[in-house]
Amino acid sequence: MKQLTGRLSLLFLCFIFTACSRQETLLELSPEVTETASTELAPSSTARFTEYHARERFVVWGRSEGEPGGKCWVWLLDPASQLEPIRQVSGKQDCNYAVVPVNDKQYLASLPHWNPNAVEQPAEIILYDVTSDGELVVYQTIPMGDIHLSSLTNTPQWAADGSVYLAGILDGKEQIFRYDSQTAAIEPYLDSDGGFSTSPLLSPDGRYLAYLVVENNESSQLCDRRDCSRRYYHIRDIDTGQDMELLPLIEPWIAGEAYFMHCDLDWSPTSRFVAFSVGCGLQEPSSVAIIDVKNGRLVEVINAQTISSHIRQYEWLSDGRLVVLGDVTFALSNEQYDGYLFYLAAEQSWQPLANLPQRNFHNNAQVAFGDWTEDGALAVGHSQVPGEKRRVELAIFAVENESSNGLYVQTPDEYVDQPMWSASGSFIAYRSDNWETQASLSRFTIIERTGETLLDTGMLEVVSPHFAWLLQP
Repeated sequence: MKQLTGRLSLLFLCFIFTACSRQETLLELSPEVTETASTELAPSSTARFTEYHARERFVVWGRSEGEPGGKCWVWLLDPASQLEPIRQVSGKQDCNYAVVPVNDKQYLASLPHWNPNAVEQPAEIILYDVTSDGELVVYQTIPMGDIHLSSLTNTPQWAADGSVYLAGILDGKEQIFRYDSQTAAIEPYLDSDGGFSTSPLLSPDGRYLAYLVVENNESSQLCDRRDCSRRYYHIRDIDTGQDMELLPLIEPWIAGEAYFMHCDLDWSPTSRFVAFSVGCGLQEPSSVAIIDVKNGRLVEVINAQTISSHIRQYEWLSDGRLVVLGDVTFALSNEQYDGYLFYLAAEQSWQPLANLPQRNFHNNAQVAFGDWTEDGALAVGHSQVPGEKRRVELAIFAVENESSNGLYVQTPDEYVDQPMWSASGSFIAYRSDNWETQASLSRFTIIERTGETLLDTGMLEVVSPHFAWLLQP
């Protein structure tokens, strides 16, 4: 899912695990279901947990202020077993991880951090696999060798041949590097003379590498002191080495807007299309451009309709449709739409969602939808209490069923953040807390699509937690 934040994500980094322990006994909570689920939300008639579901785990990581030295903890939550979360401690305080896909399987990656002012041991990237017992074990180690980067600036990208593409800063200059699995060497791969190259993102088929060129600067770490507003995407054909600059394709259609300010690129599942935000960082709403990479042409520009509204999110679905949330105008077709819709890039047509726009209020509180199942059949969001900022319930909708009134689930806490579907669409995980509690306390809960609670961690003492689903088929 892409949210239009207009920022470049900087990932920091962390080291290998040294000990394991078990988390305290779980609290048993049963959130109240305020409306009956429609048949579209009902459990499957097959076994409750299939082999596919059994390999969906939820991982949480963050530092604990209560531990000496602020240790980094990692929790693994398994909705299939419904056992206590397994807590493991890392050996470093930085606590920087990412879930990465490698050949249709996901791993937890520990990414190294170099301090140029301190003497460090030889750094490495470590991939962790999960055993049948839920323990993390080392799957692969990639040594950095003589390339002593001062920082990594994106999540590394694994290609099918074992190559890894990553952005980092070497001698003050940010650029893209490539790890060769045959020679076990890391070498510079992409650079820009008038600025720097960063944010590599492989297409799903591994043929193309999208990346960002930022002008008039040496690294993203200097953007707070020097202008980084001129940033635009290129796409490289890895086999031929040919680059395609996306700026000339959209320039005629973004009149009056800073068309060179790009961010949040997302690949379609077929690798034919990309969608990205244009005008990032501006006060007025951004636009979304859709490019046909195979044919090198602009497919559509989706603009915000008024200054008072904006394009809130966009996300590719597994069938090639693009979910767009917001009040929008289609620049190429001069069509307008208010609310939620699917855009079909291959057909250059759009499909309004009859259910959500008319049914996005519950008890006079607006529902903000935030995540979708991979096929777009179900959406989950949270509902706000009128006159308050506290989000107190989840809303689950069967998107294209007009007879569905949705399912509303009250949560154990006052604030709900980032509900996420699992890959199978069977489970939802979310973080919650209370406004009166300390910022270092968070609860993580996994529910079924029917609203039944499967796992609840209770309040964990964790600072700035990160979390993601981990799928290992």
